Amino acid sequence: MKASKDNSRTASIVVFGPFCLLVSERLLKKEGVPVRVGSRALDILLALVEQAGTIVSHQDLIEAVWPGVTVDESALRVHVSNLRKTLGDGKAGARYITNVLGRGYCFVAPIADRSVETQIPSVSSKSGLSFASNLPPQLQRMIGRDESVQTICSQLLSSRFVSIVASGGMGKTTVAISVAYSLLSGFDGAVVFVDLGSIADSSLVANTVASTLNIHVQGNDPASSLIAGLVNRKLLLILDSCEHLVEVIAPLSEEIFNGALGVCILVTSREAIRAEGEHVYRLPSLESPVESQAMTAAYALTFPAVQLFLERTGASGTQIELNNADAAVVAHICRSLDGLPLAIELVAGRINAHGLRGVAQLLSDRLRLQWQGRRAALPRHKTLNAMLDWSYDLLSDVEQLVLLRLSIFVGTFNLNAAEDVVDGENCEIEVAEVLGSLVEKSLVATTASGRVMIYRLLETTRAYAFEKLRQAGELNLVAKRHACHFVQVLKLVDIRNPTFWDRESSFKISAYLGNVRAALEWCFSDHGDTSIAVDLSASAAPLFIEASLLSEGLRWSREAVSKLANTYLGTSVEMKLQEALATSLMFTRGNSDDVRIAITRGLELTEMLGDQPYRLRFLAGLMILSTRIGDYRAALSLSQESKLLALSLEDPAGIIMSDWMLGFAQHLSGDQENSKVNCEAGLALAAAFPSLKLSLFGYDNRILVVGALAQGLWLRGFPEQALQAASRVLDEGDLEERPVTKCMSMVYTASVFLWCGDLAKAKEIIETLIGHAERYSLRPYRAVGLGLKGELLVKGGHAAAGVQLLYDALKVLNEEQHNIQVTALRTALAEGLAFLGQFNAALIAIDKAIDQAEFSGSSFDMPEILRKKGDLLGARQEPDTQGAEVFLRHSLERAKNQGNLSWELRTARSLAKLMVRQDRFDSALNLLSNVYARFTEGFDTFDLQEAKKDLEYMKSLCN
Repeated sequence: MKASKDNSRTASIVVFGPFCLLVSERLLKKEGVPVRVGSRALDILLALVEQAGTIVSHQDLIEAVWPGVTVDESALRVHVSNLRKTLGDGKAGARYITNVLGRGYCFVAPIADRSVETQIPSVSSKSGLSFASNLPPQLQRMIGRDESVQTICSQLLSSRFVSIVASGGMGKTTVAISVAYSLLSGFDGAVVFVDLGSIADSSLVANTVASTLNIHVQGNDPASSLIAGLVNRKLLLILDSCEHLVEVIAPLSEEIFNGALGVCILVTSREAIRAEGEHVYRLPSLESPVESQAMTAAYALTFPAVQLFLERTGASGTQIELNNADAAVVAHICRSLDGLPLAIELVAGRINAHGLRGVAQLLSDRLRLQWQGRRAALPRHKTLNAMLDWSYDLLSDVEQLVLLRLSIFVGTFNLNAAEDVVDGENCEIEVAEVLGSLVEKSLVATTASGRVMIYRLLETTRAYAFEKLRQAGELNLVAKRHACHFVQVLKLVDIRNPTFWDRESSFKISAYLGNVRAALEWCFSDHGDTSIAVDLSASAAPLFIEASLLSEGLRWSREAVSKLANTYLGTSVEMKLQEALATSLMFTRGNSDDVRIAITRGLELTEMLGDQPYRLRFLAGLMILSTRIGDYRAALSLSQESKLLALSLEDPAGIIMSDWMLGFAQHLSGDQENSKVNCEAGLALAAAFPSLKLSLFGYDNRILVVGALAQGLWLRGFPEQALQAASRVLDEGDLEERPVTKCMSMVYTASVFLWCGDLAKAKEIIETLIGHAERYSLRPYRAVGLGLKGELLVKGGHAAAGVQLLYDALKVLNEEQHNIQVTALRTALAEGLAFLGQFNAALIAIDKAIDQAEFSGSSFDMPEILRKKGDLLGARQEPDTQGAEVFLRHSLERAKNQGNLSWELRTARSLAKLMVRQDRFDSALNLLSNVYARFTEGFDTFDLQEAKKDLEYMKSLCN
């Protein structure tokens, strides 16, 4: 059974279970209530129902749903899965669609066909009005508008008067025509389409409508003749493109609405008619995928903007086989075009000339406004420029002026920002009133954010208006106002305050970023203002740091520092810039001397300015730098200094942070008991002050602390608790939007899973870490991730590949002076080299690890490094048994002194094996059994399982 494509007076209905499928109306109902179902999913349902009981192959379904587009079967699976969920397939025994493995899908539910007359208001009919429906052809396929068509049909039949309102190019006419065809049979074919776009003289409107309806106009009052001819008629009247005639359309439509009760009126306009009885339906953009790290082709294809783009590229002769790599590009194009159907169609037509990525790059060029569309399109729809000219020419002089000045905003803005930028301090323009008018005319979009209304221009509109602003010679004046506004705004908000990041806050980070970037670009340009540039860079620095946009933060803070004049030297502005410079340098370029120089200068400034709270921040930065370069002695000293300063200031946040810093430094130094005390003291105090924003130098220090506690649990001999704590750290890291914090959560938990022998989980975390660090240009963390991957490969028996990765990672970490993980990675390198039989190279690697640990003052993994040195000495072709035992006993002593039971177990195993080779069976058994007996949990983890096997073997030798 195929969906009818003619204009018959009845709509084919398919009934199955509790569902009714109105084929020609593309409407699915459940127990009489419309069901929301995506366009593609509905296409699949129609195709399957058409061949109910027959297996429809994957390829046939793809061709039916994505005609002319090359699509992977994964996209089909996604939509079938969504359709099954909508139908409740499999629940309470209901079965509708079955998958026949390797062949396709089959609709298996019993169905029945019937026809019903579309329900229209009942009105008596007279003869005399005779015409043939003049509807334009219906698109064979309309994407992403099924729900809109259903809603408008419902509103028309209940209220009789609906206006479809949206900006130009949104597809208002296309939707109106689709609504007309859906309702055609219910109106007995009496559906009339009146195109008013070409009518320039408003006095001709009533005559034009009457002429289209074959109504003879008598006298000088065509409206009265029109109403008289429509009385008691059942009719759907579509008035298309009314925005330039609203002053005439409003009273005329009111007269028709009140005087001809059988007439339903459907209007399309770029602004509401504001007439009695009118119900406004604001047609939304086609939904586009949001920016996502894990964009896939299957996911992108669920969005109507992407579906339309691919269909139009196919129609223009370019077939795109969408893959995961291209999906992100297509999603970017659709977002850049704000899901505007006309813009998508025009841009899709250029793929053949410029390629996918070429078009994506050209989107920032104003030439896209001139790209040609279909030859048969209306003149105002042939280019985006022509479409916008039509809207712009309908504006008053003041509306045009305000629109041009608003184009300086990149992204969103509020009324206060608009007033500052549009009129400065003159206050001659009623900005609020004009802005409201531009909203009504669909040239400015709105979003409610809390109690505040947020505005933005669609990107195509902004590009058009921005070019006119430039041509008018006002760009620099407006850009200066724009930059000054955001200097003041950023000084008034506390970006580090948690309420700034509250989802219900009036301002989101996105409300600032685009505008701040644009303002900085102008400030540092040849036409910009250096003094504003420095001030704005300092005010915006926390924004880039807290958002982990560290590469951008580095760029702007570095430029601003280079342009510091005497006015700003030695001021709080310079102090903020030095903090931003140090933070962004540290996490993107490593722990260079430039980082220390910036922090040292910052500390000097805090002394000069007497700013002790800010001194705490720079002390924290210097402590973080010390841990990253592996100087744990300095880190402990700086933490203690911070604690004294925080106590003197009676600053809860400072006390919490100094407790955490001290606990973390103690953890790295191997003092796990005191580390636990200080970390938990800081966590308890933080719980007492939940509103405090506890982040310094661009990341959430709490994640670092709980990561250290997880590692500490394993070291002290609690592997099960360590795994549980590591899982909690990962969960918290997943909720974090700051990339540095997320990377840290993965670095410290990956080690726990490696130590416990859960290589599969460790691999998952490490791969995610590498990808995340690459995405945000965090070079040191990417190197750590590659090093951990190398360690994982060595443990998994792939020593050659692992050793190469470890060499590569250590090279980068050496360049970055990032030494906090170096000892562990050198130990893994030594293990891999020994596995390959390269014992001399392995000894060199382990000796470098020992040197690094000694430089640190003490290191929590020194027992493991010493154990590995002992193992290497005992495993050579000419083993140094005596030297091996010296290092192993030294390792055992270090592990006991640090309270690190897990390292102690590993060393006891190594030393016991050495003793067995010397026939010292009883000593080996006593040594290992005494250590093993002190464990109370974790007996399923790798080390304890291996120790148990060793004990059983040694007992057999003793017997």
